[in-house]
Amino acid sequence: MNKTATYVAVIAVIAVVAVAAYVLINNNGATPEPKPVEGITIIDGNGNTVEIPEPIDSCMVISTSIPTAMKILNLQDKVDEILFKKASKYQEFHDAGFDISEDAPRYADLSTAEYFASKGVKYIIAPTNDKSFKASLITSCESYGIKIIYLDCYGETMLDDMEKLVKLFGSTKETQDAFNAYLNLRNGIVEGVMSVVNPSDDKHFLFFMQGLDAFYNEEAELSKIVEKIYGKNAIRLLDMSPGSSVTVKGNVDGMLESLTDKNASTPVGLLLVRMSADDSADAVASKWMSTSIKNYKLDYIDGYDSEVYVIDSDLLSGPMDYIGYVAMAEVSGFETGYSVSELVSGYLELYGFHKDATTLIWNLTFDDDGDLLEVVDAGIE
Repeated sequence: MNKTATYVAVIAVIAVVAVAAYVLINNNGATPEPKPVEGITIIDGNGNTVEIPEPIDSCMVISTSIPTAMKILNLQDKVDEILFKKASKYQEFHDAGFDISEDAPRYADLSTAEYFASKGVKYIIAPTNDKSFKASLITSCESYGIKIIYLDCYGETMLDDMEKLVKLFGSTKETQDAFNAYLNLRNGIVEGVMSVVNPSDDKHFLFFMQGLDAFYNEEAELSKIVEKIYGKNAIRLLDMSPGSSVTVKGNVDGMLESLTDKNASTPVGLLLVRMSADDSADAVASKWMSTSIKNYKLDYIDGYDSEVYVIDSDLLSGPMDYIGYVAMAEVSGFETGYSVSELVSGYLELYGFHKDATTLIWNLTFDDDGDLLEVVDAGIE
């Protein structure tokens, strides 16, 4: 049995034991279910002190990472509605067990809280610093007495945010058990990956975010992960101050020339590209050609032996990030003992989310001039 199968089996056993123990305890009356916590205080993702008199019983949530985390915590029944940014992901979340409306508005289109007020909403859980969540909407929510709690449930704060969700909804045994099971799964695999990698300061990489047409700098979470796995972010070679941003635009003046010059003495041997989840080969090729990344023909481009990989966005941020660790280690040349596709299948089986897992990692091939020839399955299982 490989590592992936072992971890899935362990989590399944944990779930069965937890349910059996819960039933036994409640039937015998030896240890009563803890009373709901009253008077809850947290610091949310925007640094606001959130004080609520009792556990949240229902809420609306914004975007996708928050409800995904809530499903993992068995809190999907507390979600009255999910508002997506632009394109609806109704079917995905409905099929995962959320009782939501197909015709809910996109939150990027809302300027006032009238919709929320008409639904009797008391709490909204939203990502921090989301520019599509208009300032006028926030002000309007305040006037209606609707409390907005900011939690991302992805990135460096993901686990802390999930722990805060547990607290906000009353710290029940069921929710705590679900969180602990997820922690055991995620952290065990991350630790397994980190035990076999061997990063070197002599190896340099770039990490490109297709949606922003920008490179991650050393302050980005994904850059920090790859630096622990592979080597150094080549953006460091430019002596640029990252400031408050975690990205640097790929078409900024002098960027191409500077990196090309640095590459001559310090080769950039790996390029990772983050594109949209479930992108097809044609979509990957089209996006490559529409952004500045096509001009950066550095050492990672070497015909059919290129070290250019596109990784499914869902694996790189949010609750599937532990699978991203495996993916990034494998494309960096390390045998982790895990299977990306089997981990994805295990995640979907545990939490009920549908995902097109046909190709999770693409490899790009180039001609002798460094121009894109083909996008192919990287063959990393």
